[in-house]
Amino acid sequence: MFLEKRKVGNNIYLMLVKNNVYFKNGVKKAKKDLVASFGNIANYDNDDPNFFEKLRDNFKKGIALIPELEKYIQPVEVFNKISLENLNQYSEKNVGYLILNNLFNLLGISQVLTLEKSRKNINYDILGLARLLVFTRFLNPNSKIKSFEQKDDFLFPVTSSKNCYEIYKVLDILDKKHETIVSTINSNIEKYIDRNSSLIYYDVTNYYFEIDKSDEDTKNKKGLRKIGVSKENRKSPIVQMGMFLDKNSIPIAYNLFPGNTLDTQTLRPAMKKYIDRYQLKNILIVADRGMISGSNEMHILEEGNDYLFAKSIRKSKKEIKDWVLDEADYISNETETFKAKSKIIEIQTRDENGVIHKTKEKILAYWSKDFYQKELTEKQNFIETLEKYAQAPATIPNSRKRGLDKYIITTQINKETGEILKTKEIREVNLDKLEKENKLMGYYILATSRLEMSDDEMLSTYKGLTKIENCFRILKTNLETRPVYVRTEEHINAHFLICFIALTMMRILQNRILANVEKDKKIKVWNEGMSSHKIQEALKEFKCLNIDNYCVFRKNKNEDIKIILQALGIENNFKIQDIELLKKNMKFTLSNISR
Repeated sequence: MFLEKRKVGNNIYLMLVKNNVYFKNGVKKAKKDLVASFGNIANYDNDDPNFFEKLRDNFKKGIALIPELEKYIQPVEVFNKISLENLNQYSEKNVGYLILNNLFNLLGISQVLTLEKSRKNINYDILGLARLLVFTRFLNPNSKIKSFEQKDDFLFPVTSSKNCYEIYKVLDILDKKHETIVSTINSNIEKYIDRNSSLIYYDVTNYYFEIDKSDEDTKNKKGLRKIGVSKENRKSPIVQMGMFLDKNSIPIAYNLFPGNTLDTQTLRPAMKKYIDRYQLKNILIVADRGMISGSNEMHILEEGNDYLFAKSIRKSKKEIKDWVLDEADYISNETETFKAKSKIIEIQTRDENGVIHKTKEKILAYWSKDFYQKELTEKQNFIETLEKYAQAPATIPNSRKRGLDKYIITTQINKETGEILKTKEIREVNLDKLEKENKLMGYYILATSRLEMSDDEMLSTYKGLTKIENCFRILKTNLETRPVYVRTEEHINAHFLICFIALTMMRILQNRILANVEKDKKIKVWNEGMSSHKIQEALKEFKCLNIDNYCVFRKNKNEDIKIILQALGIENNFKIQDIELLKKNMKFTLSNISR
């Protein structure tokens, strides 16, 4: 079979024909039979004057440059001069980064950095190096120098830089343009994705550094790397990160704080920098109990927004504890594994200036058997630790001693007479105190300023906070954000910006995959579209051989990359493709991603 074009009137039609041999009166003859007609050649994107010749020549080699030809491709020896053994002389190049490159452009980061280079008359490749840092962080996280060493791993050159130390100059620029880049990313997300900002999640985590001492404070600035309460129980200096997330699990913004900053002290500064600055109103801020404080609640209300926080029962007033433990008004499910009740109360809170305000909030108390069983197991382990601590304090690591003393009773007695003397110190676990707390196991409280929210709505909305916890997990595992090895505050800020961009790309891809899966129920994937690990590995292993300007896919591709490409509307036959055409076909848009 072969391609030919036929002129009919003023139109040129593309035909697929084949020669058939027959005999007539003993004479061998041949005729062309039409296999398929593909319509007017003008219907195809053929700005190239040599389009037909390329189409025909590639079809002979077994390559379909247009989807309509795919089913007619015959198994042929595409590169008859290259044996399978000789293929080993070619190194595989990554193709998956082209998806990240398209996202990088759609989010507007390229425009910000290109404009900065033009304005400052910069003579090195800041855009290419920034791309390299983001792409390698997504695909194969490593140090900044190791990332530079990966610059030749891609199908097309990512950067023209020959000097690895120019990376650190780029980090300085990323630090300076941080707010502009984050603002531009959000503008483009709203433009392409129709972001839902009526509900915003907020949480805090921290990242450690492989150093021994905290940064010293100066007259004008506090050190960023400080010893604080590490989420991973590390003694190393840490930095705190507060992050906002939208309803679609896509990051909005983040803020860094010194490692010794309390979680509750991060919310207001972060809101002033991002939420209040853009005058966003009627937003519901959802956060965990670590954010509870009167000044945080009042700040949210004064800015025209609302809150939904978890509250600690053990730190609540006695009347709240008594109400929680009172069985009256609880509504249970059929299996009696869950129960809940709610009421509206009046509260007094102090704002950041110490002024007392009276306001109302709705509180929801609920009990879960699953939570109770989990806490019971944890409590039994905790009691074993307490008993060991009471008998031999030195056997418990310092990292686990925090808060144990309040459960220990210390007395001095004469063992023989029982008389209290100043002789030998006896330490024992305060079982009465533990028993009082045991009554609260499995119970939780939510509080909201939106008095009209139903109980079910409060519960389902709060459960969404796990999305931001998953974002932190992606940052710490897949993107290997910590430990942080850069030293200066500017470079630390740039490092987290790179990780933030990579995380945003990951979440956009997950949303796009999930939106596509909801249309095609045959595809079975994780409940957030596809796990970050699978996306990372699929794009990392999406490679080809570059032979004479053709992409040769030597390995069978897994189902994950096929799902990703399908979700983005990209077609790929995983065989042999023209390299420039492949680059063109890897582009996509971000419309219709909201859910």
